[in-house]
Amino acid sequence: MLIQPLKLAADNARRWLLATLGNALAPSDKPYDLDTTARTSLAVLRAPGTVRFDDELVTVTIELPLPPTPHARLAAALVEFDAHELLFADGRRRVRFRLAPPDPRGYSGTRPERNVRNPAATGGGHGQSRRTQVAGCQSLVCTAPGF
Repeated sequence: MLIQPLKLAADNARRWLLATLGNALAPSDKPYDLDTTARTSLAVLRAPGTVRFDDELVTVTIELPLPPTPHARLAAALVEFDAHELLFADGRRRVRFRLAPPDPRGYSGTRPERNVRNPAATGGGHGQSRRTQVAGCQSLVCTAPGF
């Protein structure tokens, strides 16, 4: 009995995400590019990134290598999420989503390698208790007014 409501909640969250990000998931406004939104939304959900926990804010930074124009479109759409006042699971801290800055060496079309099992190997770990690295399909529980 518990599975069906959870499935419906996940489906509703996915539809809300697609509707909110809209055409920003496509590389351009051309009709043939609008077919890529499902693939891009899946890539965003599976992309690695970091989560920074502050006293009043949780910042989720998504590391998704994209060409410059799609990167700018998606980054702007994620900034617009702030207007929805999403809350972290504790119901107190706001959640802010950002797209990591593009690689200054240019778009390579591949995801950067990350050693998630050993955060110390990537400069994280000891002494960095307020920042957590996440990779692929990690979930973050958020609530939005009217959601």
